[in-house]
Amino acid sequence: VRRQRYRSLRELSRLGYGDLPSSVIHGGFHNDNLLFSGPELTGLLDFDSARRDAPMVDLAISLIRDCTLPPDHNVIDPVRVGAMLEGYSRTRRPQAAELEMLPALLRAAILMLVAHRLAEWKAGASDRAVASIERSVAARFPALDEVIPELEHVVTEAVGRLN
Repeated sequence: VRRQRYRSLRELSRLGYGDLPSSVIHGGFHNDNLLFSGPELTGLLDFDSARRDAPMVDLAISLIRDCTLPPDHNVIDPVRVGAMLEGYSRTRRPQAAELEMLPALLRAAILMLVAHRLAEWKAGASDRAVASIERSVAARFPALDEVIPELEHVVTEAVGRLN
């Protein structure tokens, strides 16, 4: 986990994370916190992680949670990511620098999940927290590394559509 943390910090720093636009974000924008009536989004739950941050952080959290492949949901699907980026760009037009930072933000989103699980474990939570941390180290991070070239291609296509 420490190695991934330092890697993430280096990537985000090198890519200019601190220069990204910021606004209030939800901090947990994914399918478990969305209410629908048919195809229409009608509500949003769970604002305990709301904060000021880059809007792309919300997107990265959503991609980590909602764009993975069954059966184990460790591997991010570049096709789903592309579809999500296309829909996202219809509502909010991201800058090229924001899109190019997306693979690094995905690593950071996995690290945020690990941090939440560490806090649960420290608070005396069940073995579920430890199992989630182990799964991130053994499967999620390696799966992300494997799919990054495809994700970078998806991001390049999305940047091209901005022009």
